[in-house]
Amino acid sequence: MEKRNSSNKEDRQASQYFVAKQNTILKRMSSECDKSVNTLRLGMLVEAVEDLGDSALKVRVIDTTGSEIWRGTEWQCHKFDLIPVTPEVWKFLPAISVPQERVRLANYKHLCEELLSLGVNDTVWYCVDPLGCTKYLAIIKYIGPVPQLGQGYYFGLDLLDGDEPSKTALLSKEYFVSTHSEGRFATLSNIFPLKPGGPTGLAKPDKNFSVKNETSNNCTNDKKKSVLDTIPPVLLERFTLYDDNKNNNRDQRSTSKEYHQSVKSAIHENDSNVTKNAITHGNSKNINFIFAQFNAR
Repeated sequence: MEKRNSSNKEDRQASQYFVAKQNTILKRMSSECDKSVNTLRLGMLVEAVEDLGDSALKVRVIDTTGSEIWRGTEWQCHKFDLIPVTPEVWKFLPAISVPQERVRLANYKHLCEELLSLGVNDTVWYCVDPLGCTKYLAIIKYIGPVPQLGQGYYFGLDLLDGDEPSKTALLSKEYFVSTHSEGRFATLSNIFPLKPGGPTGLAKPDKNFSVKNETSNNCTNDKKKSVLDTIPPVLLERFTLYDDNKNNNRDQRSTSKEYHQSVKSAIHENDSNVTKNAITHGNSKNINFIFAQFNAR
């Protein structure tokens, strides 16, 4: 019995790796940090150190910008707000600076599996812009960390065609020899398996794919295009109150003023795209109506 309990405890404490799929509020569990709550933002990297049960996790946040507030601090987070990734994929993610790109890769499981099967001397497609049309054939000359560029793993490439200038040509000479072009480093988001017709894997994400824009669109449909959908955040605060029951990481005790301020910030950031889209597509009469009511007060 003791052996079984010990095994279950080890399973709960085994490290797991995630990418935040949306903004959410975390509650501090331990450290000397002076903030009791903080906002986990879309695309941030999360290491779970313990499973607390009921879909709650004790986590550490890996902030590639070097913010002191996350360093050495453990937080409570809900699994619903996270996308799991393998330890192998995790090593490459800190090198990717664009949060949306981390979310995209975390959701494309099959593409990641293909990319991780690549090795030195393999030929791949190199895309400067992961969502663009320009692509070059390249040979992988190096895979690993490049501390001079920051955290995470990089690919060292030798381009076989094209004359794309390299900003890391000089640095690349310390890691590999490039014979066809100036050497360069690229992240996992710039590499695609070599297949006829060019890079593939961008069009169809996995079934559990969920990104910020889709979540916002679903939210708009659920509200049935009500007048409140078109109200800017500065006015929305006058007409609505935040429902704490919808926060996955809420504290059962009375919440502090700091907590409410963090929640408002997360709500406004998550809903900003919805509000802008609603205003762009019309409903100007509703806006004028609300402003009239606001000025009348």
